[in-house]
Amino acid sequence: MIYTAQTFADNGSWAAPWGTDSLHHCDNRKDVNDVLADWGDQVNFTDDRKDAYLMVWCREHLDDVTDLYPDFKVCYGPRGGIRWESV
Repeated sequence: MIYTAQTFADNGSWAAPWGTDSLHHCDNRKDVNDVLADWGDQVNFTDDRKDAYLMVWCREHLDDVTDLYPDFKVCYGPRGGIRWESV
């Protein structure tokens, strides 16, 4: 399945992106997980990547996600694993 992912962070150091910012085009779930791992390394200020997460759309590669409701939130779980949540 093809996914479009957008990066977000809850640590207060990053502004929410516009609908055309921080988009990543992925061909499978592994690619999405890799984007989260890379993003978690960028957001990681206190040895904790839990603040990094992605909103993911299951569609063709989108160039603008403004006003589109995401299909998944991909984040780190309480034990450090990657969790896909339906939204």
